[in-house]
Amino acid sequence: MTMRWIAFWIGLFSLVIGLLTYDRTVVTAPLPVVTGLIVVVLAVFNLIPELKKVCVACKKKIPRNSIHCPYCGASQQADDGDPKQP
Repeated sequence: MTMRWIAFWIGLFSLVIGLLTYDRTVVTAPLPVVTGLIVVVLAVFNLIPELKKVCVACKKKIPRNSIHCPYCGASQQADDGDPKQP
């Protein structure tokens, strides 16, 4: 399961539970509904970054689309062996 699907299901769970337990007298009642809706929308529009397994040099997790590692600055290569073009 990718981070996108995990975020989608957690956001949906938060949205449903927030709607089922909604009480107008509690000031913070809309909070789970709003946060669940935001997370679901971010997941649906693919705005949650996927992590690559590891950097080729320092072995830390980095964003999938990064050209250089933000930790060590090493250039990342595509799966076919060719370096990514900016």
